[in-house]
Amino acid sequence: MQDIEKLRGLLVRLGSSPIVISPWLAYIKQGVEFEGDLFDFLYWNARDYATEHWREEYVAQVFGTLPVPARVPKTAIYETAISTALSLAYNHSGDPLIDKSSADQSLAFLDEFVQEHGFDQFVSLYSVITAFENYLAIHYYGEMKESDFVYGKLHRPWIGYTLHDELILMQAMGTVEIFLRDGVRCLRLTELGRQRLEAIRALLNSTGYTETRSNLLRISHFSEMEDYESVIRYLGPELSKWRRRLLELAHIQEGMHVLDLGCGSGSLSFDAGLADQVGPSGRVVAVDPAQKLLQQAADKKVHYDKPWVSIQMASAEDLPFPDGTFDAVLAMLSIHLTDIPKALQEIARVLKPGGLFASFHALKFPFEEPFLRDWFEPIQHVSGLPPHDHALPDETVVPKYLPLELTSFDVRTVFTPCRYDDPDKVVRFFVENVGLFNDELMTLPWTEYQSLLRQLKENGASICSRLTKEELTVEYPAQLVMARRTTS
Repeated sequence: MQDIEKLRGLLVRLGSSPIVISPWLAYIKQGVEFEGDLFDFLYWNARDYATEHWREEYVAQVFGTLPVPARVPKTAIYETAISTALSLAYNHSGDPLIDKSSADQSLAFLDEFVQEHGFDQFVSLYSVITAFENYLAIHYYGEMKESDFVYGKLHRPWIGYTLHDELILMQAMGTVEIFLRDGVRCLRLTELGRQRLEAIRALLNSTGYTETRSNLLRISHFSEMEDYESVIRYLGPELSKWRRRLLELAHIQEGMHVLDLGCGSGSLSFDAGLADQVGPSGRVVAVDPAQKLLQQAADKKVHYDKPWVSIQMASAEDLPFPDGTFDAVLAMLSIHLTDIPKALQEIARVLKPGGLFASFHALKFPFEEPFLRDWFEPIQHVSGLPPHDHALPDETVVPKYLPLELTSFDVRTVFTPCRYDDPDKVVRFFVENVGLFNDELMTLPWTEYQSLLRQLKENGASICSRLTKEELTVEYPAQLVMARRTTS
């Protein structure tokens, strides 16, 4: 097969495109739903597209002398079309329902990608990413029953076909061997297979694919939280005080244009009073990448009757506004969930000269608390190391990455109580949404990922049953950062 290093540039471009290859990236927890006959629409379009565009010379370019799974070109288009349509639909409506608009868009995006880079390159990309899921699962279990692998039972439960052809291909490459265990056909990675897994893993990490995958999962989990606001209020009972404090420190004035970055359900713009402070002569733009949270914010806009607040989907790393748009950018509990260097560059860009950036964000998870370390001890079985937080910054990170245009004038570490007496809320928020352990969890096959979440909730329930509510309330570290954009 093609040297995977040749796909490096293509993987980088994939990360900046709307195309999603794996359904896990789009959102698979509740399954894929189709409006009307769109399942058949995508299936037949994928088949026709592959028939029209797949050329005989591509076989040798992609597979060399290896046996060619005949379904791969069609499956690559079909599965990617579904994943992309699901991602588009979910980002638009917050529901995992593929409608005609998202189906048409996904096919158009795919065709554009294929026309630019070649069908053979696209199929190579698809093959490497899906192979990673296969190798990862076999490596995790050590050995798998052939039937479990072929039907994707443990690692690709969303497929509507068998992986028999992919197994034959892996055998021909010498990366997998089949053996008998008590009369049952099983498979395991060879040394070459383990080397192939590590090479693909290193490529996906270095091109940003792994980070993209993690961010998409985080956004989908946040969107899933219809009870987001009640969970936040429960876990952080004093966060409403810190929202008001952030507004006080920012000295927001009537008539200002303010960006509410990572607005969530609109707590800063509406409940804490940001919209009132700028008044009808000003403007608030509230942005967030999670569609369902934006819908909650939109409901508040109607309830509070604040027409000078606009709400739109956007990520902190790619703000859809001209340079120098805002008098202030406020980030309440959001900057720690972004690519911080990229987000800060964008913040500096959209601020007017003299404009203010103010952030209140979470710092590293307090694992020094014995009960929290015990709670998340099952993570150690995944990584081989005690649980530690990769996802959240320490107190040096945000000040370190402030662009030269942003001059900090107030940086302080503060503490606010956090409750850990509800295992379901704690695991959903910190593990699934915030992604405390994404580095470890992203090495798990899909079924094991779900199993570990259940185990963490059960472990938490056992710990909570032995401690008082007071013992389960811990002061959580956070950081306030205030900076101004230089006038020159």
